[in-house]
Amino acid sequence: MGKYTAVPDLITTDFIVKYRTPTDENPYIMVNSHYHEDNYEIFYLIDGERYYFLKDRTYHIKKGDLVLIDRNEIHKSSHVKSHRHKRVLVQFKPDFLNEINKADSSINLFSCFTGEQKILRLDFKEQEIIEELFAKMYHEQTNRQKGFELINKIKLTDMLLYINRIAGAKSSFKFDHPDSLHEKISEVVKYLNDNYAENINLRKISEHFYISPNYLCKIFREVT
Repeated sequence: MGKYTAVPDLITTDFIVKYRTPTDENPYIMVNSHYHEDNYEIFYLIDGERYYFLKDRTYHIKKGDLVLIDRNEIHKSSHVKSHRHKRVLVQFKPDFLNEINKADSSINLFSCFTGEQKILRLDFKEQEIIEELFAKMYHEQTNRQKGFELINKIKLTDMLLYINRIAGAKSSFKFDHPDSLHEKISEVVKYLNDNYAENINLRKISEHFYISPNYLCKIFREVT
């Protein structure tokens, strides 16, 4: 419990856009929570719904929700009722935009990844803008015509600037826990994070939360 997998960072490129459309017949199952040591990730749900475990709690995300995942941040996506959904994500290393990020000292493009609002619920107009930027970046990545990498740096910069602008306006939006089970696991994870320097074992955690060790392990595996 509390052990997570470090997924290898981008190896052959500093930037990648990936679409995926799982179905109940051909599901995509993320077995373990994981983190990336040296790349940021922006996850966008085009259609459907998912549970998204991020850092220390689970969110019930829906069509039009955007997830901002910082480096070394624990995360995992799982199905709600059906595996059917459509999502797109972009992963990139800081080096991909470092020169652009240094161009204006008043702006930090990466600040949206460290803010309090990590899940953004976009309205229809915002969805259109984000989806168009993803589509253009994917088109450039796929066709690889002259200057495609520069264009994707510009498009990703556009996306990050836009996200940073709208994130502040959405800071008051609060996501409820999907249910009491997810809320309890969130409390356990926060307890582990707050006391990581101490020698904490399963028995001590079980006693603290008045939950049997076996049941605690079971629900922890299910959620995280």
